[in-house]
Amino acid sequence: MDSLDEKKKALLKQFRQNVSDIIQPHYDSNDLLRWLKARKFDLAKAEVMLRKSMEFRKEMKLDTILQDYEIPQILKDYYPGNYFGFDKEGSPILVDPIGNLDIKGLLHCFKKEEIWKYKLYMIEKATQTFQQQSKKLGHRVDSMTTIEDMTNMGLKHLWKPGLDCFFKLVKMYEENYPEVLKRVFIINAPAIFPVMYSIMKPFVSEETKRKIFVLGSNWKQVLLRYIDEDQLPKALGGTCTDNDGHPYCKSQICLGGEVPKSLYKTEFTVCTDDYSTVTINRGACLKMKYDIKDAGTTIRWEFKTDSHDIGFGLYYKEDESVDDECIEEMIKLICVERKDSHLLPEYGSFCCDRTGTYIVNFDNSYSWTRNKRLSYAIDVLKPEFSHDIQTLDITEA
Repeated sequence: MDSLDEKKKALLKQFRQNVSDIIQPHYDSNDLLRWLKARKFDLAKAEVMLRKSMEFRKEMKLDTILQDYEIPQILKDYYPGNYFGFDKEGSPILVDPIGNLDIKGLLHCFKKEEIWKYKLYMIEKATQTFQQQSKKLGHRVDSMTTIEDMTNMGLKHLWKPGLDCFFKLVKMYEENYPEVLKRVFIINAPAIFPVMYSIMKPFVSEETKRKIFVLGSNWKQVLLRYIDEDQLPKALGGTCTDNDGHPYCKSQICLGGEVPKSLYKTEFTVCTDDYSTVTINRGACLKMKYDIKDAGTTIRWEFKTDSHDIGFGLYYKEDESVDDECIEEMIKLICVERKDSHLLPEYGSFCCDRTGTYIVNFDNSYSWTRNKRLSYAIDVLKPEFSHDIQTLDITEA
């Protein structure tokens, strides 16, 4: 508050008057300031944002979610992460081993709305902790530190329905919990992280981007600049273990993992709004050409057929003089294999380690009698080598 100039103080005062009919009794100037900052002190936009958020809270029953919501056991067991300890300024720490998230498995157990509800419950839990810490420490605590451990993250996490579910959640956070993130530390980032960041970037505000730091091999030392060692699991550079010595304190932090298929409850239905649909005649193939200009680009595909299987393969054209139809003269990256995509949608991705021409092939050449109706979506995901991706070295910490 003291850092505000007179103009911004006047805008804050006006903002309080504009939204006086909807703000909750416990809202102070710092609470209101979050909404103004999120909309760069545009009064009209900040008011629209806050009013929409109040409607969202009412719709999702967030004011009572901590009392009323019972976390399903499967989410307790398989959705990774939990709050653990506090940073040096007293803010709660979310430890998130996100690389162990099996979002495909969870979406076979729950509708995406249940997953959103659980994550909203978790962030409401953080806001409750802010109040408790503020009272305990005698100074304002209103944000959290997050540690995103990407160990085990790979191409399977590019599954589009899972990403769509995650980015919808990010949008909810951005629109309803502005300025709640203090810092996001990303550790053990995989080679595919630039691709993941390029997908995530449009959903994240500029302010949030400035709070994301990708740590290098010295990440444990960097974390200890912000967090005392007795507030971190041993696996993350701290001293805490479970009573049995587990270094990641799994009795307090869910480590996630693959959801057993025996727990699946729902048949996941893919949304085909973004799909292209084509009929592949009997004895024919559909070949699609992609010119990849950046090594590290990922080709991601999803497809389903109406009533019968289809062959699928991926090729690389090493010799540009080879005709695009002559796939037998190309390097086979994924050999053509018949997929039962009429029973379950097929998903996959391939990280292109070199530039050049790649050919996706849907093959119906083996069928003498049946045409195949194919619905598909193919995305080319370029890596994001951007100044938005901040690194934090021990000398900067």
